[in-house]
Amino acid sequence: MFMHAIRTTTLCLCLCLGIATSATAALTVSLSPDQVELGPAGGTVKFTASIEGDAGEQIQGYDFYLDISNVDLNAGPSPVQIALIDFLSLESGLSFADPRIPGESGRDFGATLFNFSGGESTSGGLDLFSFDATFAANDDKTPDVFEFRFTPSAPGFSLTVNNQLQSAEQLSEVGFGTATVTVAAVPEPACLFIGGLVGTTWMLRRRRHERAVASPNTNA
Repeated sequence: MFMHAIRTTTLCLCLCLGIATSATAALTVSLSPDQVELGPAGGTVKFTASIEGDAGEQIQGYDFYLDISNVDLNAGPSPVQIALIDFLSLESGLSFADPRIPGESGRDFGATLFNFSGGESTSGGLDLFSFDATFAANDDKTPDVFEFRFTPSAPGFSLTVNNQLQSAEQLSEVGFGTATVTVAAVPEPACLFIGGLVGTTWMLRRRRHERAVASPNTNA
């Protein structure tokens, strides 16, 4: 009888742990747009971070940090600047925006929001926050490529779902997406010459065609 009770208790614990561990298995956190190509002049892109899960999964808060490849926002002039972090859900919660986090590996910038009065469903997708990223002009002969990625292993990174602060193991099961921005290289002078030559040739052919249409052959 005693051994049966132990086995029953063990089975119940395993089932409970299994449910708790797999609760975030269907969660995905993404950035949109996930692929952007800019010209050599650079520009500003607005990104939106969203979360999506199964029916019944509610989010109560998060402390998300992102890293930008090939960039240190604190090391002098940076080719990327982060600004205008806007919160799009859980608006009654306590929020913090960190466009630049000094001296933290894997934490270039982040957004934090906790809602103590309830949560919001992740089913069907839920926009969490948006931010503007401005990219400097590229004066090199090779493209500049920047990858934005969530860093769940960074200090302080957290996610609360169904009133449960997710463990490191549970966070590892969340599908965190990335976004890549490519700033094109400056065209080579030879490419500019060829492009101009092709454009000029096309314009000359078009003018000849227009003249031929305007002046039909009267001998016909």
